[in-house]
Amino acid sequence: MIKVLDKRAQKIKLLYFFILLSSILIQVQIVEQLTSGLELLLGGYVLFLMRNEINRPIIMAFLLINLVLFVYCAIGEDFYNSEFGGMITRKLILLNNIRITIYFTVFYYITKRGALSDKEILIIFMFFFVKFLYDYTQNALVVSAERAKEVASGEYTNNIGYGFASILPLTLLLKKTILKYSFFFACIFLVVFSAKRGAMLVSFVFACYFFYNHLFKGKGRLGLKHILASTIIIGVVVYIVNLVISSNEYIYIKLFATFEDHYSSGRDEISSAIVNHMFDGSFFNLLFGDGFGTSVKVAGNFAHNDWLEVFSMAGIFGLLIYANLYFKIYQFIKINYNDVYKQLFLSSCIICFVRSFFSMSFFVVDSTVVPMFLLMGYGYGNLLLKGKNISNCRYQIRQSAC
Repeated sequence: MIKVLDKRAQKIKLLYFFILLSSILIQVQIVEQLTSGLELLLGGYVLFLMRNEINRPIIMAFLLINLVLFVYCAIGEDFYNSEFGGMITRKLILLNNIRITIYFTVFYYITKRGALSDKEILIIFMFFFVKFLYDYTQNALVVSAERAKEVASGEYTNNIGYGFASILPLTLLLKKTILKYSFFFACIFLVVFSAKRGAMLVSFVFACYFFYNHLFKGKGRLGLKHILASTIIIGVVVYIVNLVISSNEYIYIKLFATFEDHYSSGRDEISSAIVNHMFDGSFFNLLFGDGFGTSVKVAGNFAHNDWLEVFSMAGIFGLLIYANLYFKIYQFIKINYNDVYKQLFLSSCIICFVRSFFSMSFFVVDSTVVPMFLLMGYGYGNLLLKGKNISNCRYQIRQSAC
């Protein structure tokens, strides 16, 4: 692939890497506030630079979600909820949502201008892996002191499991087979031990997609050695996961008692409360929602589901705006190239889509969602860069033939 050096994009890349690494390595409130402010300024500057590209369907879909949330936050009110230790502010929710668009667009911008390489992506994401590993062990240590109490109540899970699930697509960029499968096994192992059922399902879906591409979409003929090697690898994964689950009573209970009230994490009560509230209300509320924070006001907690959160806030209108993002992704994927960047982009989108039913990625943002949107932006930018380079090559061939 031909990459043309763009000095402005190089400078933006260095500044954004500084922001990302600062937020990863320095867990101090003042630093987080400064890096968030810098991130917002940089995101606004990048959107200004790519103003002629804003009409791209996927970018427009992200901005429409921002716009809808901005309108509902503008006409809504902050409110107090003791479960979250104080005020739930519209400003915080809106800024979280805008940052998601920034993650995607900044990586798209610098990638499409040839300023970001696979090697740099691998380096920055190794920092994410180490951060998640540190957070994972810290969470486990905090909980271990009260483990008996937590296990008895059925509430102990390690939310960082979603972080390892979100960086699984990085497997596609690793060239050496031993590194590829070592990284894959490590992430799957940590996800299973997190006892986070949504993260387990997300990882399972990615694993199916990964092995499907590895077996049936790879280059060349599918030989017997290839089939045997893949079968052995899949068998080892299944065996290890089964061994971990069966030897850990808590994970076993969490996984196989999902639909029992005691282990449902209250999701069914939250969902029922939101759906009943929306359908028992007026037709106008069903169409346009009941405003900012409806899920918390009605059910006492966020929906833990992007679709229900949007539905409670913005009704059917909001659902259509949110669904439009995945529809535009589907349209783009249908007509694009089948290479590693398409697999990277699509697998990140699939993880985001599956996660949206079990957690929240667009409205309550934490560190575990960041890699998803960075990889989506990187894959999207590379696919468009590839298309641009192919078009330029064809143009040059036509010119030389004249």
